[in-house]
Amino acid sequence: MTRGSAGGGSDRQPSADAAHEQARAELRAAIRRAASAEEAARIAGVPKPNSLHVPRWFGLAVATGAVLFVPWIVYLAVELPTRVRTSRYDLMWVGFDLAMWAVLVGLAVAAVRRSTWTEPLAVCAATFLVLDAWFDIVTSDSREDLVWAVLSAAFIELPAAAVCAWIAHNAEVIRRRAYGRLFHWATHQWWVERSREHDLLQPARVVTEAQHEYDSDPELRDLLTRAAAAPAGPPTSNDLVTVEGGCSEIADAQLDALEAGADVDLYNAVLAACELIFRQPAQAQALSTAISTTEGIRMRLPVAGQTPHKIFWSDGPRIEAVFPHP
Repeated sequence: MTRGSAGGGSDRQPSADAAHEQARAELRAAIRRAASAEEAARIAGVPKPNSLHVPRWFGLAVATGAVLFVPWIVYLAVELPTRVRTSRYDLMWVGFDLAMWAVLVGLAVAAVRRSTWTEPLAVCAATFLVLDAWFDIVTSDSREDLVWAVLSAAFIELPAAAVCAWIAHNAEVIRRRAYGRLFHWATHQWWVERSREHDLLQPARVVTEAQHEYDSDPELRDLLTRAAAAPAGPPTSNDLVTVEGGCSEIADAQLDALEAGADVDLYNAVLAACELIFRQPAQAQALSTAISTTEGIRMRLPVAGQTPHKIFWSDGPRIEAVFPHP
């Protein structure tokens, strides 16, 4: 959204940073509307890492051409003469060397400017250098020319071709890494935008559910009110809750009822939760949800494996009540 200056209207164009940020905002909006992470990457204009959008028919056509080329090579090997005279021998080499010079100059400029043309030009330069060495050797007319051609190939053309090939490969690796970073950014942006409404609001939603349970259940509100008003119960005989005053009278009566009941698993699970509260209150608090009551803040700790039973406790720590209570 474009805003005018506080002092009145202005006809100035937005800055480059503002335009860049607006473009990124539009891109994020388009990514957010994508149906999948892969579509988000496509919208961002980024192919998958280690992949190129080349039609399959192109590979099949090249393979067909390579197969059909074999008989032609055999024909040339049989029919061509070993020696031939040409009237444009100088033009052939001047044209070839001019083309190689143009490729080398283009490669130098692209490399200095770190252009995306560095990779294809490096491949072309490596190809030209290998061909130059090959034709220098096979067209040598004397033993001296052959020696110089071999030495030139061994110490100039072929090493230079190897360097160009390394540059081409390195540029490919850099390109794939860059595409990989952009691809992961696009897919991550899609996941962030898609999960923002859920994941970032998840803590508030959980707290709201716990608070809603307290606000909408009069039985729970009455239970916690009576538990807060009740004095501390007597020390329990089991070795889990050994702190005097650690339970309200209501919680103590509930534990007695659970012990006398038929559900042994529920009783053991409640005792284990109580043990966690007394022995590791920090961990218990991390697993609990805080709610606001008329008597103050209470923590709600779910009883593991015994949905929907919860233990409500307060600082001290003190067990206030078990709900639903027996």
